[in-house]
Amino acid sequence: MTEVKLNQALRPNSKTMVYVFSGEQGKRDSFVVVAQLSPEFTGALVDRWQELEQQVSASSPVTPAK
Repeated sequence: MTEVKLNQALRPNSKTMVYVFSGEQGKRDSFVVVAQLSPEFTGALVDRWQELEQQVSASSPVTPAK
């Protein structure tokens, strides 16, 4: 969190606290925030997750039972 000045506020010296996202953790955190606000985005993430899991399971070698 960091404090930023609101340049278009009616009161002088108006400030607010905002989240600052950076790096890989910031990328992950921004996805989490957007997913909470957008069912369409959440659906796209889940679809991609399932697609990747299917690719992994399809490429995993099958070990014979003993």
